[in-house]
Formats: sequence, structure tokens, C-alpha cells
Amino acid sequence: RRVIEFPHFMASGQVLLAFQDETFREGYLSTVDYGDTGLNMPTNRDELAAVLTKTREYGMAETENMRGCGIAAVAAPVLDATGRIVMAMACSAPLTRADASRRKDMRKRVVETALRMTCKLGGREP
Repeated sequence: RRVIEFPHFMASGQVLLAFQDETFREGYLSTVDYGDTGLNMPTNRDELAAVLTKTREYGMAETENMRGCGIAAVAAPVLDATGRIVMAMACSAPLTRADASRRKDMRKRVVETALRMTCKLGGREP
């Protein structure tokens, strides 16, 4: 088994990266080894930047079978009263148990839970 070395390989990592400030995101994008990719992975800076932009726009990230791992995952940000990300709420499951209906339910529950946690910290919806 390989260790997941980079945050953008996971839904939770994509959320954590996407909700950082632009300077941090740009710094991260410039350090990634885009040669270390695999199935369903961004292969260059522009693709990863687009993933992070989409994550910010949708307020969540979803991954499926990244690097052929056989896992589906969903993550959403938990923000504090200043709007800063403090954590990513996430859920994952083997693809064999995560059909389209189950993943839809995962998305709904993760986003709702992250929003409730954000509100408890004085934050607002991303």
C-alpha cells in the first residue's frame, strides 16, 4: 500500500486547500509534483487549480477512486466566525458500498453537518 502523500489526493484535503487564502493556495500549487499522479488525479497546475476553484464554488469536494484506491469520499468545510476554515467534515466508503444513491446521501449529510458545526462556531455558509 502507498501512503497518501499530498492533501489534494483526498476530498478532505481538497476542502482544506480550497478554503485557504489565495497566497497559500498559490504556494501549494507551485510545490506539487504533478508527475506523481494516477487515476482520476489532476495532472497539472491548471487542473488542480480548477479542482480547488470548483470546491470553493460548490462548498464541498467529492472524490472517486483517486489513484485507483477503490474509495469514494465527500468533504465540506467547517468555518469559524472569521470565515477561516478550521476543519473538514468528511465521509468515505468503498465504491462497492457507495452507489450513486449512497453518495448523494453522503453529500447531503456531510454538507448539512459541516454547516451546523460552522453555525455553532459563529460562522456562516461558505
